[in-house]
Amino acid sequence: MILPTGGFSSDFINSAVFSPDDKTILSGSEDDTLKLWDAGTGKEIRTFKGHTDKVTSVAFSPNGQIAISGSHDKTLKLWDVNTGLEIYTFQGHAAKINAVAFSPSGRMIMSGSGDGIIKIWDVDSKQELRTIATGDEYNEVKKLVFSPNERFVLSLSKNGQNNVTLWNIDSGQKLHSININDTGINDAIFSPNGNTVIT
Repeated sequence: MILPTGGFSSDFINSAVFSPDDKTILSGSEDDTLKLWDAGTGKEIRTFKGHTDKVTSVAFSPNGQIAISGSHDKTLKLWDVNTGLEIYTFQGHAAKINAVAFSPSGRMIMSGSGDGIIKIWDVDSKQELRTIATGDEYNEVKKLVFSPNERFVLSLSKNGQNNVTLWNIDSGQKLHSININDTGINDAIFSPNGNTVIT
């Protein structure tokens, strides 16, 4: 199905995801806002306001009740999807945030920034659990994925070439890394059993 685009944001959309039940779409755009859309009609349901710079990445929790957003204002925000109200602002990044992700259980969130830093946060306590430095302040983190068992993190970053790296969450240790001279890599996923990665 192709949705009508007439009602969508007039600003460039940087990120969009379906809700777990496929009934709504959440978008983040250049106008510093998130918007929730009806996936069946394409009509806007509500706008989420609070960021002070462009929203670059959005994600739903596994139950679809809360959402996370990352922005060039260097913050992550947790939102109540049903009301559009901000629940909490996570601070700690020194550079623009390009990527956010929920863990499969919904207990953790992850953020990656333009200075090569990955942070993992506890959703309930709102505390930072770990910081992973990719080792290059110019290595922009573009995409983050939790493994199904939540033991590992896959990051896609770029500094002249694409880097696909597997990290251990508990130790922060780099386990594997591949450098790919291909500008076309924008996404990666784990297989359901976590044994294979596709980029």
